[in-house]
This record gives sequence, structure tokens and C-alpha cells, in this order.
Amino acid sequence: MTWGAEAVHEASEVGLRVEHLYQPRAKALFNAALILADRGDPIDPITLEAQLRRTGEAQLFGGPDRLPIEGIGALGEFRGVVLSRSVKGYARIIEHAASRRNARLVLSSALQQLDAGDIDPDEWPNLVQRWRDDLSTVVGTGGVSRSAGWSIDEVLDMVETEWESEAAGNVRGISTGFALWDQMLGRVGPRAPWVVCLAGRPAMGKSTLAQSVSLSCALPHLRGIKRPGKPIPEPTPVLWACSEMTAAEIARSFVSNVGALERRAVESPDAEWMRVSAPARKRAVSSLRGSPITFVPDEQAGILEEIQAVARAWRAEHPREVLPDGSLGRRKPALIVIDYLQRLTSRNYRGHSREEEVNYLAKALKTMARDLDVVVLMLCQLNRKLEDRPDKRPKLSDLRESGAIEQESDVVSFVYRDHYYHPEQSPEDGAEIITAKNRKGPLGTVHVEFEGRYSRFLDLHAPGEPVDDDDSW
Repeated sequence: MTWGAEAVHEASEVGLRVEHLYQPRAKALFNAALILADRGDPIDPITLEAQLRRTGEAQLFGGPDRLPIEGIGALGEFRGVVLSRSVKGYARIIEHAASRRNARLVLSSALQQLDAGDIDPDEWPNLVQRWRDDLSTVVGTGGVSRSAGWSIDEVLDMVETEWESEAAGNVRGISTGFALWDQMLGRVGPRAPWVVCLAGRPAMGKSTLAQSVSLSCALPHLRGIKRPGKPIPEPTPVLWACSEMTAAEIARSFVSNVGALERRAVESPDAEWMRVSAPARKRAVSSLRGSPITFVPDEQAGILEEIQAVARAWRAEHPREVLPDGSLGRRKPALIVIDYLQRLTSRNYRGHSREEEVNYLAKALKTMARDLDVVVLMLCQLNRKLEDRPDKRPKLSDLRESGAIEQESDVVSFVYRDHYYHPEQSPEDGAEIITAKNRKGPLGTVHVEFEGRYSRFLDLHAPGEPVDDDDSW
């Protein structure tokens, strides 16, 4: 008696997930079938029982003879044969039932809060946004749940499982492409759910540096990203939300960066440049095609709630890691770039102060990083006051309009090019990444190379070159 892997994949493709199922036995069985299908193993009572024993869930069943009947029947099992034409229909029924069930939980919780009658009027926007987000999540995934707290034992089990996963090569850090900056930010780069604030004055290159980081994530093989003793990491998905430039303008910058093509020519090409640059341009475009880079549509990229909606749908497409014990872990690392914070607005903000709105936006982006388990690279403007100082290197006090930016960020780094202020004293290609806040490591300055004509920053270390390892980091 077998259950085909095709049926499992078809159910998964239409959006059915373990959390959509209600009965604990059905959840355990479907999760076991997913793991077996991903491995390419046959799915039958013997393999299912072995997998359930590995996850400690075999006690939910009365023995291998009952496994197919008790759990798989709800997904289209008819005494040994799963009909492919039935799977999708049954999967949708289960998903819709989960959405209705969890929508009731959300609405019931909202009614309980309303009945309590002690809601501060200032909290209404936040509460309404939470209910709306929860309902949107339910409609999209059926995944909102309320459960008892986690014991310390459960959390330590999570930690140990993640250690084993990382020791096996599933490193959760996202490489920025700059070796010393990576090492400063937790040795292997920033990790989810961090918010990394990258700030600077206009013309310092914030967007250009964010683009270079994005390409290092999405095209690690092209950048030669390496870690000691480990192969080049898998490409990291990147989502760009830019309210200052269009997606097409950013894509042109990517082509300039990858192909070492003059930015001015990429922006305003003529017939001669098209002819001369054809080989390099085609190679750059070919390298970028199919890379895991996604853009929030231009008309949505300046509105917080639109970014959140696109990000939720985008993140739901990413697979979960298979842990050493065969169970499913967190979704694989991903990066969201916000360019830039002070240009965002929120439909749900009801205050009057711009500073308070920026605080609201910064907190919402931190919540998004946690909810989606991603790294958020948040670009920010700085106050003009630093222009009056002899040393114009930025400080935390220069963050514009908001104390919440520093508070909500796990890392605050500044991009600074001394040549902009002292062209006769400093080299044109010199640049600094100054880390002024770092919850997980040291503070300091990393020197990098700026190639403005190619719209890129480059690491001064050769790809894979070891850097000094300070044990205090």
C-alpha cells in the first residue's frame, strides 16, 4: 500500500501545509510524508512509521497497519491509491477549513479585547493593524495560531537543533560580500530576524552599497563568496522595496555593477555604446536572469502596508530547511531591502508628527523581520547637522527624525566617503563602513573600495581570503 510522492507534492503545490490540518495525527502523518517525498523515499506504512519514530510522533498511532487509514484518508487515500485528480480538491477544502477556523480565533480574540473595554484610544491604529495582518495571514496561509508559552527545555531543544543544522553547513548568516563587515556582524554576516540600519548623507552611496550587498546575496558564485572550510553558499532571496528609484533604474544599476559598465552609459545609451558593450552587457544580463531578486512594484514601494503584503506572499514561496533529524526547520535565509525609511508612509498611522510616524515605521519593519524571519536592510537619511562639524563622519545622534531607528535596529552602520568633503586630501575610491551599534559584536570601521562609475562597492579582501580572527568577536 503506497502513497505517491506526486500526490504529496501536488497537495503542497496548491498551498497545503502541516499547520492547515487539525488532528494531531493528520499533522504528524502529512509532515512525515512531506519529508519522505523531499528525500525521494517511497511512502508506505513502513517508511512512514520509521519517520514518525524519528520525530517522536509514532505514539499518536496504534501501529503501522493503521497509518494510511487514520491520516491519509483525509487527503484522498482510497485503500492504497491516491487519485491525483482528487488531491488538489481535498487540499483546498482542508486549507479553506483551516482559514475559517483560524479566522474565528482572530475575531474571537478581537471581540474579547473590545468587551474588556480598556483599550487606550492611541492603541487603536496598532490593534486594527494587528487584526488586519492576522486576518490577511489567515486568508493567505491559515497559519495564525495561539498556543501556550514555550518552556526553557523547548527553547533549548530549538537552539541545539539549529546548532546541529549550522554545523552541517546550513549557516543562517547572510554574507554582505565584505569579509571584515561580515565578521563584525556575527562572523558570518547578519542573521534573521535582524534589522540592519545603513545610514548616510545624500551621495554617500547608501543605495549603491545596498545593491552590492544584494548581488553578493543573490549571486554568491559570481562574487566568489566563501567561508573558511565551506563551499560557496546557496543564493539568498532578496526583495527590494525602493520608493526613490524605479525597479528598472535599480536593474540598470545591477547591470552596471555586474558587467563593469559605465553607469552614465547604462542610464543613457546610444547606438555606438550598444554595439561596443554588447558582449559585456549580455553577460551581465544573463548572470542576473533567474537570480532570486524580486521587486515590490513601483506604485506600492512607498507604502508600508503594501510592502508587508508583498513580503508575506514572497516569503511564503521559500522552502523550509530539512534539519538533521529529518524534520522541517525555519525557512531559508532571505533579505529585504528598504530604500529608504524616511520616504515611507503608512495608511494606518493616525498621528500628526512625522517623527512619530518614522518611529511607527521603524517598529513595523522590526516586527516584519521577526514575523517573516528575514534580515531587513533599512536605509536611512542623516541630519544635516554633521555638515557643520570638522570631522563629518556620522554618529548615532545624526540619525534623522527618530530615536526608534537606533532602538529598533540590531545594527547601525554608516557609509562614509571622505573624498566627497575633501577631494584633494582623500582618494576618490576610498570608503568606510562605520558600525556604531552592534548588539551581537564589536564596533568599528571597515575600509572598502568605491567604484562610482560602475555603481558598486568592492571588498578590499580577495574572495575567500581569511581575515584576522579576534576571539573577542
